[in-house]
Amino acid sequence: MTRKVLAHYVCLRILDPKEDGCVVDMHHFNSGAQSILAYATVNGSLVGWDLRSSSNAWTLKHDLKSGLITSFAVDIHQCWLCIGTSSGTMACWDMRFQLPISSHCPPSRARIRRLSMHPLYQSWVIAGEMEGIFMENVLDSVAKTHR
Repeated sequence: MTRKVLAHYVCLRILDPKEDGCVVDMHHFNSGAQSILAYATVNGSLVGWDLRSSSNAWTLKHDLKSGLITSFAVDIHQCWLCIGTSSGTMACWDMRFQLPISSHCPPSRARIRRLSMHPLYQSWVIAGEMEGIFMENVLDSVAKTHR
């Protein structure tokens, strides 16, 4: 491929550090007709950028009273997502209605370093924190802690 052809496929978005904040985590997924690059910022924004149309598919605003977003994970079917914060909160959002649906705190309330979806159980989220690994069924509020 030549440079000219490669330039056609480049998507660029410049964020304003004051308004948008710095990106703290991002994930890509295909959602039918959309190719979404989802990113979270230090200012509490969760944005789904549709790479095919170069516009936002959705924007969510996290309340920073629960801590700064440190990580997030998206359900395999893109029905919901869960964020982890600097104060140990796990907050889940319904992506169909773009509304917060639950908020949970691991027993240690330690900063959540990383979130990941469980590979076998679709409603379980795995949180990595300083104290160990915490798993929670976000739909049933059942928790397990592993140290």
